[in-house]
Amino acid sequence: MSISVIYYDRVPDYLKRIIIQANLLNPRKALVASYEHYTGFGVKEQDIITIRRVASEHVMSKLIPVNNFFQPKFEKNWSRISFKCDSLDKITNGGILTRGITEIFGESGAGKTQLLLQLSLSVQLPEIKGGLQKGVALICTEDVFPAKRLVQISESFYKKYPEEDIKYLSNIFIEHVVEPEELLNCVNRRLPILMARYHIGLIIIDSVAAVFRSESNAINRSLDIRQLVSSLLRLSHQYNCGVICVNQVAYIPKKRKITPCLGLVFANLSRTRIKISKIPRLVNFEGRTLTARRMEVVFSPESPCEVCDFIITSDGVNDCPKH
Repeated sequence: MSISVIYYDRVPDYLKRIIIQANLLNPRKALVASYEHYTGFGVKEQDIITIRRVASEHVMSKLIPVNNFFQPKFEKNWSRISFKCDSLDKITNGGILTRGITEIFGESGAGKTQLLLQLSLSVQLPEIKGGLQKGVALICTEDVFPAKRLVQISESFYKKYPEEDIKYLSNIFIEHVVEPEELLNCVNRRLPILMARYHIGLIIIDSVAAVFRSESNAINRSLDIRQLVSSLLRLSHQYNCGVICVNQVAYIPKKRKITPCLGLVFANLSRTRIKISKIPRLVNFEGRTLTARRMEVVFSPESPCEVCDFIITSDGVNDCPKH
C-alpha cells in the first residue's frame, strides 16, 4: 500500500517511529490494523486512539459525497448512444452508456436484433445527434447476419440525416463465431487490433448465450464468461465504447415465465439489463397494423426501472403513434 506524506506529517513526532516499525504508513492500513497488531509493537491504548484519529481525519477529507457522482464532472468520461427513438431514450436516460455491460434479452422475434442494427447506425452520428462518430464491432454467434435489413434501415438514416456524409456500412465490422474458444480468441486477440486501428464506439455480441449454453462444464463456462466480460470491460474503459451482449431466454414451466440464460454468473457481471418483448397490442401506423413491442429496464444504476412501448417499421425502431 502507498505511503501518505500528509498523513505521516500529521502524526505526533513521538509516534512516527512507531508507525514506521508497525508498517502503518498508509492511513487506511492504520484504520484496519487490529488491536493486537498495535500492542505487538508496544503501542499504548491512548496512542492507538491518536493514530486512528489522525488516519480517519485524513481518509474522511478525501471522501466524496454520493450526490457529487451525478454532477457533470464525474460523467464527462462516459457517453451515451441514442436509440434514435424518443421513448427508448427517455427510459434509458439517453441510450446505451459507454460504461459496463448492457445485457439485452428476450424471446426470439421480440426485436432485439432490430435494436442492435439501429444502434449500429446511430453510433456513427455526431455527438450532438446522439452518436459518437465511431464504428461498430459486431460479433454474431447465431443466424446469418441480416445484411439486407441493415441496408434497409441505413437508407432511412440517409434520408433523415442528408447533411451527414457518413458511409454507414463501411463502419460496421462483422465477425461470425460459434464456439467459446473462437469467441474468446476474437475478443482477446483480434478485437483489440481492430479497436487500435479504427474508431470503434460500440461492441455487440449477438448472442452470448448461443455460445455458452451448450458448454456442459459449469465451472469452465463460468470462468470463460468472466474472462469474456473482463476483456470487454477493459476495451470499454480504454476506448470509451459501449458494450451490448444479447442473451437468450429459458422457460420455467413451474413459474410460467421466462428467465435470461447463463444464470447469476452473467447477471452479476452486467451493469444494465434490458428486456425486450412482444405485447398483445396492435398499432396502426401509416395504414398498416403492427404488433407493439415493449422495452423494460430490469436493473440499472443510471436509469429507473421503467417500461415503454415501441414499434418496428421498415425504417427501423420507432415510437408508438400517439392517439
